[in-house]
Amino acid sequence: MAKELPSAVLGSYDLIGFDERGVGNSTPVSCDLPTADRAAELNYPFPAPDGSITANLAFAHTVADDCAAAGGPYLADISTADSARDLDRIRAALGEHKISYLGNSYGTYLGQVYASLFPTHADHVVLDSTVAPGGVREGISLFSQGAAQTFPALAAYLAARDATLHLGATPAAVRATYFRLTADLDKSPLTLPDGLVFDGNSLRALTYSSLTNPSYYPLAAHAWQLAATRATAVPGGQSSQPSQSSPGLPLVIPDNFIAAQDAVICGDSAWPSDPSYYASRTAADRQRYPLTNGMSGNVWPCAFWHYRPTEPPVRPNPDGPRDVLMLQNLHDPDTAYAGARQTLLAFGHRAAMVTLDASGHGVDFTDPRVTGPLTAFLLTDRLPD
Repeated sequence: MAKELPSAVLGSYDLIGFDERGVGNSTPVSCDLPTADRAAELNYPFPAPDGSITANLAFAHTVADDCAAAGGPYLADISTADSARDLDRIRAALGEHKISYLGNSYGTYLGQVYASLFPTHADHVVLDSTVAPGGVREGISLFSQGAAQTFPALAAYLAARDATLHLGATPAAVRATYFRLTADLDKSPLTLPDGLVFDGNSLRALTYSSLTNPSYYPLAAHAWQLAATRATAVPGGQSSQPSQSSPGLPLVIPDNFIAAQDAVICGDSAWPSDPSYYASRTAADRQRYPLTNGMSGNVWPCAFWHYRPTEPPVRPNPDGPRDVLMLQNLHDPDTAYAGARQTLLAFGHRAAMVTLDASGHGVDFTDPRVTGPLTAFLLTDRLPD
């Protein structure tokens, strides 16, 4: 953030980061998952091409069991509310009566919880790309809606480059190409030179990931061309000889990321364990948002987690000072605008939100539309109406 925040802000604030419990150097939790179970696309529970969630249920069981075996009872001590209490201990150790907070994505939920549990200790709270009230479980349920709202930006990017990409000359044609390519890969997956299998869900996951940042759009173009031509291609549409690497974003997620992510999500909210609950949710989500094929309604390891939450999810507390500034792109796949709106309403008079007609997950802190209200808030306490 030191590279992105306005100089006036940097001149008035000390920036302090910390590893939440279970993360990095704060007694990291582990699930000891094999590499195959840490494939990036598995972090999004896309159902089978026909909508079946049998494989997803089995995988969720496996991850929950492996995490319990490796992490043990420590998993029960990892939650956002506990991390908020840790954050207040940091405040006390610094000798400060109040601290300000800036969080992005999941970090916005930690900010919500801190401001709700410790309203008298929160000075200025800045939430960039805000999770829906109640935590990440609620945010996950909006993934498909966020993707549907963000996909047009990617489609416009690809259509504008049709002369070289040949993926569709209009956004509507690009959308049709997406469904054709995923269906083709569902029926006939492509084995890459490095041995990895590139199937319909691979393309769905990579496309979804690319929606989080416009700088990833060339990676999506590369993957789509690979699917269309069945030969490794480079961005720009020129064919090349098959490479020994697969297209796009990181293919394997670190074990601590998955372990801490699942521990927090499962520690914050109790998930139903009935498979039929997820089958019906996936079917409904699949019909309403075909781009993601039911992903955000599907099961997570939390359904079979070995440790139940010790307290209910913390929701925004409207009783407190007017001290929360929310910054939100209108088109965000991971923290959909609808969820941010819910949080804004739940905080009541305490919060104001600046929305930007932009796509991607996380606002641009160098954008004057952000720096203006951000600086005014942090230096003069002034929030937008």
